[in-house]
Amino acid sequence: MKKVVRAVSLMLLMAGVCGNAFAEENENIVRQGTIRGRVIDNGKQILPGASIFIENLKTGVISDVNGFYTLPNLKPGTYTVKVTYVGYSPIEMKVTVPEGKTLEKDIVMNEGVELQEVQVKGAFQGQKKAINTQKNNLGITNIVSADQVGKFPDSNIGDALKRISGINVQYDQGEARFGQVRGTSADLSSVTINGNRVPSAEGDTRNVQLDLIPADMIQTIEVSKVVTPDMDGDAIGGSINLVTKNSPYKRTINATAGSGYNWISEKAQLNLGFTYGDRFFNDRLGMLLSASYQNAPSGSYDTEFMWEQKEDGKVYVSDYQMRQYFVTRERQSYSAAFDFELNENHKLTFKGIFNNRNDWENRYRTNIKDLDENGKGTVRIQTKAGTPDNRNARLERQRTMDFALGGEHLWGAIGMDWNASYAKATEERPNERYLDFQLKKQEFDMDLSDERQPLATPTAGSTLTLSDKFSLKELTEQQEDIKEEDMKFSANFKTSLNNGAKLKFGAKVVRKTKEKEIDFYEYTPKDEDAFMTNSLKNTVDQSTDKFMPSDKYQVGTFASKEYVGGLNLNDASQFDKEQVQAELAENFEARETVSSGYVRFDHKFTSDINLMAGLRMEHTSLRYTGRNYDDETDKTTKTGRVVNSYVNFLPSILVKWDVNDDFKIRGSYTQTLSRPKYSALVPSVNINRGDNEIKIGNSDLKPTISYNFDLSADYYFKSVGLVSAGFFYKKIDDFIVDQVLTNYEYQGTEYTRFTQPKNAGNANLWGLEFSYQRDFGFIAPALKYVGFYGTYTYTHSRVEDFNFEGRENESGLSLPGSPEHTANASLYFEKGGLNVRLSYNYASSFIDEMGPSTFYDRYYDAVNYMDVNASYTFGKKVKMTFYAEANNLLNQPLRYYAGRILWRENECRFKNKFLKIKYMKTLMMIRKMKEVLTWVWIVVIGAAICLNVCAQTPQDWKGLEKQLNFYMANDLGRNGYYDQKPIAELMGEMADVIGPECVFAAGDVHHFEGVRSVNDPLWMTNYELIYSHPELMIDWFPILGNHEYRGNTQAVLDYTNVSRRWSMPGRYYTKVFEKKGTAIRFVMIDTAPLIDKYRNESETYPDACKQDMDKQLAWIDSVLTAAKEDWVVVMGHHPIYAETSKDDSERSDMQKRLDPILRKHKVDIYACGHIHNFQHLRVPGSDIDYVVNSAGSLSRKVKPVEGTQFCSPEPGFSIFTADKKELDMHMIDKKGKVIYTVKRTK
Repeated sequence: MKKVVRAVSLMLLMAGVCGNAFAEENENIVRQGTIRGRVIDNGKQILPGASIFIENLKTGVISDVNGFYTLPNLKPGTYTVKVTYVGYSPIEMKVTVPEGKTLEKDIVMNEGVELQEVQVKGAFQGQKKAINTQKNNLGITNIVSADQVGKFPDSNIGDALKRISGINVQYDQGEARFGQVRGTSADLSSVTINGNRVPSAEGDTRNVQLDLIPADMIQTIEVSKVVTPDMDGDAIGGSINLVTKNSPYKRTINATAGSGYNWISEKAQLNLGFTYGDRFFNDRLGMLLSASYQNAPSGSYDTEFMWEQKEDGKVYVSDYQMRQYFVTRERQSYSAAFDFELNENHKLTFKGIFNNRNDWENRYRTNIKDLDENGKGTVRIQTKAGTPDNRNARLERQRTMDFALGGEHLWGAIGMDWNASYAKATEERPNERYLDFQLKKQEFDMDLSDERQPLATPTAGSTLTLSDKFSLKELTEQQEDIKEEDMKFSANFKTSLNNGAKLKFGAKVVRKTKEKEIDFYEYTPKDEDAFMTNSLKNTVDQSTDKFMPSDKYQVGTFASKEYVGGLNLNDASQFDKEQVQAELAENFEARETVSSGYVRFDHKFTSDINLMAGLRMEHTSLRYTGRNYDDETDKTTKTGRVVNSYVNFLPSILVKWDVNDDFKIRGSYTQTLSRPKYSALVPSVNINRGDNEIKIGNSDLKPTISYNFDLSADYYFKSVGLVSAGFFYKKIDDFIVDQVLTNYEYQGTEYTRFTQPKNAGNANLWGLEFSYQRDFGFIAPALKYVGFYGTYTYTHSRVEDFNFEGRENESGLSLPGSPEHTANASLYFEKGGLNVRLSYNYASSFIDEMGPSTFYDRYYDAVNYMDVNASYTFGKKVKMTFYAEANNLLNQPLRYYAGRILWRENECRFKNKFLKIKYMKTLMMIRKMKEVLTWVWIVVIGAAICLNVCAQTPQDWKGLEKQLNFYMANDLGRNGYYDQKPIAELMGEMADVIGPECVFAAGDVHHFEGVRSVNDPLWMTNYELIYSHPELMIDWFPILGNHEYRGNTQAVLDYTNVSRRWSMPGRYYTKVFEKKGTAIRFVMIDTAPLIDKYRNESETYPDACKQDMDKQLAWIDSVLTAAKEDWVVVMGHHPIYAETSKDDSERSDMQKRLDPILRKHKVDIYACGHIHNFQHLRVPGSDIDYVVNSAGSLSRKVKPVEGTQFCSPEPGFSIFTADKKELDMHMIDKKGKVIYTVKRTK
């Protein structure tokens, strides 16, 4: 240990010396400043993966998973900072860094302006966050955000992982349990929570059961296929990091509830979730609490067949099993996150998560053992159960927890973060009971014509049905407790060097302890005849025509779970009790300490090439104690303590070439490792002389080492999406398998079967990855609601130097756990709250376990999964979602087989020893597939109908009509994209019903730079060809907006002479309409010249300062003085009062100059645009209704403020309707629905 401390200290000292060598003098560093903050959107949602770049210094950072960024070590002065994020407008801003201080600067980004091709909503909201992080990372990383997870029918993290390129998952009980990255087994990848390795509740392996963690408890899933020196090195396949929910930027409250039905268990399912987050003490303290509960009764059907081959080549079934499972899975998860800002340079954080999964399982198994080639064997009938306090079922309770306290600190040019954590995983299986009956010398006709489904039929005088002919084989109860605890501490330091490079170094210590304890007893009834009689009186027939492998299999009659659970086994008057020593041989205790240190150097060599080079050192210290067992003495003894240690140096180099803003090429070389699983290292010898078998551990196992080369190219679409391709190669040394030998001599005795884990040799693995995700709006705007997400990975592996006795010369062997093909695809439709998604996953077969020869190799069969889900979300402040989903529509079983598959004429034939098919369902059976699909599409169609119901009909529109009717539209010009064209068509359809007098266009008809002349093509693409409905060929009365002021404002006036319907008599003017005794006056004003911001920025808005502001204000006052109409509406482009992130000076100038005149004359409504959402405000001291009309194309988020009567982010337009007694301003959304009405009455 002392050597390790010295080595780590030396690395840190060298890093510190390097930092001082490159940094400026200390007195200059002290004077330098820092910029830090958080990147959010205008709805205060955090934006991870944003690029914050200082143009002057050609350096920058990426916001972390919680949106935070820090730019340290900056000389005092003014810098140009550029912030980019896919799907948002880029920001350029001037920032002045104070001397020796930290500047707090939160960056608020506006959504959508950058996207010319398609509006980004719904499913792609989550993709934006994921794609940005992936785009800006130096290494090869795939991201799934919480928003994306919610769009798939995934109940746990494993199910969500299968959506990522290069990821395959293995299933158990219908859910994804283990993840495989890039064709490597699950043992070769790591799973972390917030960067800390998760302990495993499994007894033998380091694998983490991903079905422990509900998907809705995770904020982001990060899969790093290339690790950097500051990450743990035990990740040959990759690192799967689960980022738990973090404290929010604003108050967040979310509750979910759901249910379903399972046809196997014939019971309902339940899903509940709740999240609350907020900030306190002037936003210094952030908090988030989250809880999730899932209860899913399910089940599965299972057939297993063991094949043998005689010397003459004849094959026969030697073991025949039919199983039926009933499982109730209950998941509970709770998490908390806190962050506290001590000051601008120091922050403390705490994160914790607790997961509990209870599996109550009953299994009914009919087994024909020791079958010979003539069909003779022994029938065994077994019930698996538990005690009444555990629902008479076998309870498996797995728990994981992780609690981490951390800090982030900044001292001048040095940044530091630390993390201290405690994690624990446990598995408890209390009072697990098995009652097994047997009947020997039974004969069967074996139909082997279908090798996938062999059938055993009892001959005359033989039976598979439990009866008084059977005798008790065994009655057992066991307790199993597994516990793993991890304690970790890490510290990281980083600084910017004199040449713009960055240095990061740190150290970490992890101490793990793991214990496995089994206590196993066999019980013998005092009166076995009476016990058998009583058992046969308490049976249950589990046969069913729903048995999915085939209804020709009938599991039969069993002792009921209630009977088995109710047996009083500790009553010495009824049962003799004996501890089974052989089962105790698997117990062990282990301690493992990993001490590590690293140095990482990042440098931007040119404006488009980034380099990262680093070295990580990991020292591993082991201490194991196991058990020895020999059935000759029937005693289990504790072994001596075995210790071992080793050191690994893991270099890495990564290069990223930014060909342009949207095209990235990455290359890397890294070295990683994988430590042997716990059970393999246990020093144990287990001898079963009765079966002449021996199994021993191997404390001398070396870790598996991999040398990794990666190359990838990604292109990112501006409309949110990407296409990528990658190549990877891994040279893997000393991979580990369980060596199984026959007729092997050990210490002078020959055993029929010898098993020991071994470093079996080396392997080469290479592969190709492809992924594509995008909606189809680039083809046509109407297709923007339809999108596709697809990935494909090809993996090729070959074993060399195979150190496996008896198989040394074999060629063509693949690495265990390496599927050759994996593919994921998802086609979706999303519009107006309706989301329908069809998802498909495929993985080819692969070797799961190697045997003594090719004949005995066990394979995990190819899988094809198809899922569909549909949901409909509605509501504003309180959102509700109705959903339906169906999983495994292709009725894919979990299937293992042994031997090589021979494909001939599309028919699968086997030469195999073992065949296992396990059918699992969470929602449906094959016989119910049509029924489920029917119901799914009923829900989809119903949701579509619901959309139409929510949209109002022409009959409803007719009810809006009054004596005088007018349209108001503004912020239009998007060349038909976003919602401009659909809203324009809606305006025409409604005009056919309501018959408006005219359209008032309240500014920004043209984005972004106005028009250059009356011949500018934008007149066609923004106006004439968009508002082409015959009912819109009426008078349009426009005013100027700020975007018109960026161009030629006189051309906007002069277009009156070009277009018959465009009518603009001046920059400000008034219109009076009168019909049937009702009169209304509209006063159209020019607001940009009333605001100093536009007058002062003469280069951007050249015409604003040329206008006589006082003259216009005097005109407004005179017009309103003379106004005698029933109703008076003043219309301008800019608001007087509104919630917006735009400059406060705009509203203050309007409040100072215009509002007093309007209040003096008591106008009814002041209507405007500019903000791109709907708002209605009233303020003290004024009887005016201040109304913001939303954009007729791209809208933005909004929140209520003081005085808000209503607000909505929906795009749309407004309709004024008036008669003598009432003036209404109806806000119309893009579906044609009146979402709010401003009413004034006389």
